Amino acid sequence: LTLDKLLLHAGKGSLSGTGTALLRDGKPSMQIALLADKLAILQRPDRQVTVSGKANVDLAPRLIRVKAKLKADRALIELPRDDAPTLSSDVVVLGWKKPPPKKGLPTALDFDLEFDLGDQFYLKGRGVDARLTGLVNLHARDGGLPTATGSVQVAKGTYSAYGQNLSIERGVVNFSGPLDNPGLNILALRKNQTVEAGVAIT
Repeated sequence: LTLDKLLLHAGKGSLSGTGTALLRDGKPSMQIALLADKLAILQRPDRQVTVSGKANVDLAPRLIRVKAKLKADRALIELPRDDAPTLSSDVVVLGWKKPPPKKGLPTALDFDLEFDLGDQFYLKGRGVDARLTGLVNLHARDGGLPTATGSVQVAKGTYSAYGQNLSIERGVVNFSGPLDNPGLNILALRKNQTVEAGVAIT
């Protein structure tokens, strides 16, 4: 099968693609090239992300391989409040059934993603109000946990803590391995005072 043109719209942007699919000896394979143009991948009130870029998706027996290069045209991520109420573990809701346990993917997933935060990536909530920049490369093999290389920097931002409004003088998150274990180098100061004070995180 030959896919001449695939066109999807989300927000004011689009996702287009072309590709081929084969069935040989009862085993499917597929190659698709995708192009995103200001594609809205998140449109929630508290999370809005629009991206542009390209990706190649290859489907082989028991393996999906994705290679993509994306850049955020605009993003706004609002962090949820950490004091929001939650149900206790011993609460029973009548008529509610527990969801079945998630099953693993029938095929392994390999991906290489280069993500550029661009110049309009904003993060707000829990005292933080910042514009972020940076480039992060994400990798995963055989469906394993993703790893990352690269860094995210605070281009401009503030942090409210201890009843004070602190200016983020330095904010760098470095990735070099597991995605959930980055290196931190953050300095936020109270400015325009007789004595400067603040918070440093390393």
